[in-house]
Amino acid sequence: TYGSHPYTYAQALKKGEWLDIGTAGLYEAGDVLPHSATARTFSFSIEPDNRISPDFSSNSLYRTEDPAGFVRLKLFGDFGHSTHALQFAKYIAELSGATDPGRLLDHQILSLSLDYDASVTIPLNNSIQYKSQPGRLLHLAPFGFMEAAPDGASTRLFPLAVPQKLIQQGDETINNVGKDGGEWYIGLEGLAPPQVTALLIQVADGSADPLVKKPKNHLEFAFLRQNQWASFQPEEVQDGTNGLLQSGLLSLSIPGEASSDNTLLPPGLHWVRISVQSMADAVCQVIGVHAQASQATLVGKDNDPQLNALPLPEGTITKLLNPESAVKKITQPYATFGGQAAEPPGHFYTRASERLRHKNRAITLWDYERMVLEAFPSIHKVKCLNHLRYEQSGSTRIYRELAPGHVTVIAISNLRNRNAVDPLRPYTSLGELGKIHDFLQQHLSCFVKLHVRNPIFEPILADFSVRFFPGYDESFYTNLLNEEIKRFLSPWAFEEGEDISLGGKVYKSALINFIEEQPYIDYVEDFKLIHQINPPQPDQEAIEASTLCSILVSAGQHKINPIKGVESSALGEDCGCSRQTTEK
Repeated sequence: TYGSHPYTYAQALKKGEWLDIGTAGLYEAGDVLPHSATARTFSFSIEPDNRISPDFSSNSLYRTEDPAGFVRLKLFGDFGHSTHALQFAKYIAELSGATDPGRLLDHQILSLSLDYDASVTIPLNNSIQYKSQPGRLLHLAPFGFMEAAPDGASTRLFPLAVPQKLIQQGDETINNVGKDGGEWYIGLEGLAPPQVTALLIQVADGSADPLVKKPKNHLEFAFLRQNQWASFQPEEVQDGTNGLLQSGLLSLSIPGEASSDNTLLPPGLHWVRISVQSMADAVCQVIGVHAQASQATLVGKDNDPQLNALPLPEGTITKLLNPESAVKKITQPYATFGGQAAEPPGHFYTRASERLRHKNRAITLWDYERMVLEAFPSIHKVKCLNHLRYEQSGSTRIYRELAPGHVTVIAISNLRNRNAVDPLRPYTSLGELGKIHDFLQQHLSCFVKLHVRNPIFEPILADFSVRFFPGYDESFYTNLLNEEIKRFLSPWAFEEGEDISLGGKVYKSALINFIEEQPYIDYVEDFKLIHQINPPQPDQEAIEASTLCSILVSAGQHKINPIKGVESSALGEDCGCSRQTTEK
């Protein structure tokens, strides 16, 4: 045993001098056995005067001229080395009272670990104190970061979670924190603010949820300025997309204060944000964005009068009439829009007769339909239903077929040369529906409550098993049969001249007969015809449209289960139909 036990002192460097900041014994008092191990833990604090500013460079070794920033562990006492020799000599000399001191133990440090907790107070209400201390508060964003430096009397702890403006619903102001509908970031390269830039925004027509009601002033436009979003002034934005309801030009006047050296988003670009506070489904899906866009209008110069009868396909316009050296290339990425053929004499007489009949006033159902078809060439068919209320209230659909004073107009869009339109569900965009509503509102009685809506498309699903003739690939002909069923149930989506109509009825027997007449079909079994509405209807012999606004359409993918053939080796020479004999 040893009379005293060594201690470890923790010392910190302060102004070039080592000062004690903590102590701890290496093991408890008592005998220390050979080959034993003892784990000790002690803690100490480092005062602010003993620290240096954070340095994230490579670690450097201690130098005598360093004033601070280092901590060392110092051993006070020993492990019996100073008394062991004397006690051992007394024991050898057999002096009275001398005992065997035993073998001197060799101590080794097996491991040494250092854990620390660091804290710093960052003042966000005083810019002078904030800049004088080494700590910084950074907000980590999805595409970068930003420093939350105080810019006034106080700074929000989570500025990115606060909306740019509150939502005004009627007389009530609603705080929309954490309920932002969505944000869209557009980076502009090579911009030299102040500058006006024109963007062509192409959207999928009808991709906005037709069952929701789009709020007014739905979109908010902002630009990035020193890691802070600043809203555009109303006169700096010219939105030709009608709130992302239709394809069009978006003209933005980028002010000179816009910056490209931001950290919140990748640097080197000027960033524009388009955000919606709520109901993100009320805007169409974006297909593409193109800079340096402009709108061109066809000027007739003894051209074919029917040139504008159909939209011109993409890629038709490839160069300028008068070449300009500053223009490198001209592209037309999408089909044209808004074109209308020169009016032939027959159409003139028809239009004049219709105008004399309805006198530019929507009174009868016929008046509504003819006026819309004349004013909107992109609409293929219009159906007007009197005393019928069909509208959306929040997430609830209101449908009443006996609603005096209500008139519902169903508009079906033209499918020809349209961009990104589902042929089985030719929805008319919410923007076009709004234009039709505003147009009719000017020509009807003030006592009429008008609703302009898309039709209700009700899919029909066929679920059956089918046996193909030998030699026909099951995978290929299963897909082919699915397409043939879609053409049978919705011929207007694939063939010219076929008309689309509301209502209707589909018989199971007619569809089974059509399938069995295909040259690659042997037989059909377990056939089910399902009406996919809410709630889904079970197998039916005939499916009829559930409302006056409904159109029966084919499901996109039918459930076709091929029946595997029976191997010939599994049957006998008589094909398994062996003759049975009976004895009398």
